Amino acid sequence: MELSSFDILVPDLPVVFCGINPSVRTAASGHNFGSASNRFWRVLHLSGFTPVRMSAEEDRRLLAFGCGITAAVPRPTRNAGELQIYEFHDAGEALRAKLEHFHPETIAFLGKAAYEAIEGNRVSWGPQSSHFCGAAVWICQTQVDSIAASASTIWLRFTETLGLHVRRL
Repeated sequence: MELSSFDILVPDLPVVFCGINPSVRTAASGHNFGSASNRFWRVLHLSGFTPVRMSAEEDRRLLAFGCGITAAVPRPTRNAGELQIYEFHDAGEALRAKLEHFHPETIAFLGKAAYEAIEGNRVSWGPQSSHFCGAAVWICQTQVDSIAASASTIWLRFTETLGLHVRRL
C-alpha cells in the first residue's frame, strides 16, 4: 500500500475525509485544501470537528482531533473535471487498500463523484446504508455541489450532522 504525501492517516480514526483529488495548489504547497477560496477548514471548525479554525498549513494537526484526510485519486489537477473515469476506477483499488489498512469508523466523501465512480452506483447526499471497507459512508455536499450563495450553509449542515454521528461512535 502506497500513501501520498497528502494523506493524513493513522489507524482507527473516527472519520476520514476523502476528497476527489488534490488541487494543483495543494500539490504546490504540500498542504490539503490550501486554496484561499476553499471553505473546508472553516466548515470543519464551525461544525465542531476542531476547537479552533485551522489553516491548510496545520493540516497534520487534524489527527489530534480524530480526523484524517485522503483523496480518491492522487493526481493533482486544476479542477476535478480534468480527471478521466478510468482514473477513478484505477484509484479505487488503492483507496480500498488504504482504508482497509487504517480502518476508520466513518469515511466522508467530499462530493458524490469519487464514490459513485468507484462503487458504480448513484448515491444521495448524507449517510449511506452501505459500508466502504468496513466504514460507515457519508456523502458530504461541498461548496462546488450547490449554488455558491448557499454552499457554505449546505456544507455546514451536512458536516454538522456528520459530526453528531461521529461523536456518538
